Amino acid sequence: MIQTDNPDFSPARPSMSEQSFEETPSRQASPPSLMDTLSTPQTLPRGSSSPLDWLATDYLPSSPRIVMLVEEYFNNIHPLRAFAFIHKPSFLQRLDGDVLTNHHNHALLHVICALGAQFYALSYSETTAPLEPKFILLAGTQWAKISQRLILETIDCVTIESLMAAVLLHDYAVRLGNFANAFMLSGLTTRMTQALQINLEYNTDILCQNTDNGLPVTAKESRRRLMWSCYIMDALVGSGVDQLTLMDERDVKIQLPCNERNFNQQVPCLTETLYPGSWLKILPEDLDTKTLSPNMGIMAYFIRHISIRKRVLRYIKHLGDAMVPWDPASEFALLDADCRAWYDSLPASLQFTPDAMYIRKETSQLGALCLLHCAHYQTVCDLYRLGAPALYKLRAAFDFPPEQADFLQHLQQVLFDAARALATIIGKAAGHGPQMLADSWFPTIAYDSCRIMVYHLTQILDPRSENAKALALATIPLLHSNINALKSMGALNAIASTLQKQCLIVLVLSPRLSGRISYPMTPINQLRRKIRVSFLKMGFPLARLLAPPGQIPPELEVDQASLEELQTLFMSDLGWAWQPADTAVGSGTEGGGLLPWAGGYPVAQTQPWLPVFPFPQQG
Repeated sequence: MIQTDNPDFSPARPSMSEQSFEETPSRQASPPSLMDTLSTPQTLPRGSSSPLDWLATDYLPSSPRIVMLVEEYFNNIHPLRAFAFIHKPSFLQRLDGDVLTNHHNHALLHVICALGAQFYALSYSETTAPLEPKFILLAGTQWAKISQRLILETIDCVTIESLMAAVLLHDYAVRLGNFANAFMLSGLTTRMTQALQINLEYNTDILCQNTDNGLPVTAKESRRRLMWSCYIMDALVGSGVDQLTLMDERDVKIQLPCNERNFNQQVPCLTETLYPGSWLKILPEDLDTKTLSPNMGIMAYFIRHISIRKRVLRYIKHLGDAMVPWDPASEFALLDADCRAWYDSLPASLQFTPDAMYIRKETSQLGALCLLHCAHYQTVCDLYRLGAPALYKLRAAFDFPPEQADFLQHLQQVLFDAARALATIIGKAAGHGPQMLADSWFPTIAYDSCRIMVYHLTQILDPRSENAKALALATIPLLHSNINALKSMGALNAIASTLQKQCLIVLVLSPRLSGRISYPMTPINQLRRKIRVSFLKMGFPLARLLAPPGQIPPELEVDQASLEELQTLFMSDLGWAWQPADTAVGSGTEGGGLLPWAGGYPVAQTQPWLPVFPFPQQG
């Protein structure tokens, strides 16, 4: 029976931290975990002379190195998105005590060290000696595998810390391109939240005034933040598809996270709930509601945006039941107003200004600030994709009558402007170091930005217009910036290299980018030539770069399986996948078979590397 008045659900066995077994290299006879399905190599290159061999061991390193890796985690992962559910001072205090002495069976510590190892290796590569991106990406892989095994072995003992570890393992699996594993973990975390009942406030003493009863303020806030992190995960995995979305906002009856200052300093406070102007029903009636909003920080505003994004994606997946978008009362108009209202609600400290950027950088939150704004413009792109049905595989796309030509042009312009805004933000973040682009959502955002800009320049823009050439020339640096950013992300995100190559293929090796631009040195051709020069400087033969579209140089071969899994699940452009059907094969992607991790499906295209939107041949 679930004990609802206990923070942990432990009906059958002691918590992981109370077990006495010890992880040693000889304890490797357990069944392979889901992490073993990684498509990338499982271990780092080893050599007796390498000073980083300890990053590839099957057990955690010495205590000083553990502390160092934990600091790397808190400096780089903790501030991102909604991962700030661990109270750092409390965790470091425990680290000086029982955690280090009993770390072999501590799942949360193992995955924290695995994530910290990537950033430690990245810093080593930047300051001491260059390392291969794959070496950095795979640092600490064995520790993540141990963490997952510990969780699965104690699946009948659900604790707050095991759920924290599962959330971080989900993000780790996405980073390594193991989307099948991430998919399964996302479902597991939902069940764990239900077992722990963290969708509800622990008790009515929100301000922790009764110190003799209940949890301390940090534990209560950690539970809230953990629940909201799982909500965000569910919304992003669901991508607007009903059968993939496992959480309902109506069941989340907790307040939004407080700002970092109050959390770190253990200051109890009240905040609003998910919808603006709302608060917990259990609060006193004479409450001064004007004090609630100032207590909210970057995490709270990100959560509110995700709730809007969730509705936007569901709308995109159900266009057949929607009103025409040019109707002022349409679902499109309401969602557009919600996006604008959210953006206008941001306090000055969360706006994307030079002052805010440097202030957030000082507190290790610059990456979170950039993602907050990228999430907004990415959602705008998803909403305004109505104007580019050939770019996105839209079900029941709208037919725009001639009298709505201006509205269609408006959709296309906003889509293009949002893609340029994404590239600008990503470029500014990259200027402060690759760590600022560490969030696992950034690669797909940069990729979408590139293909929207190229599509607009080649399929929407009239080359005869007065500003066509100037606009194309102004966009070229943004395309370069995205491609360079994707390259820098490769050390922290496996799919980034695949998406970078995909962008390069679109620009360099695909058929002529536009049949309507006939003069010899178009801006796009200039871009293609500049990219070819970059390849030549890297030592790639010119003959390979000028190869016909069907002959892909090995340097640009794309990991098609990983790309298919990404596009099937972790991108909003899901096309026909996961839609209602009478057979499993019929519910797959347009390739005509099962989803990639269920046995794969045949690729119908003879050239599967081609971009998802067609380019007409130049006559």
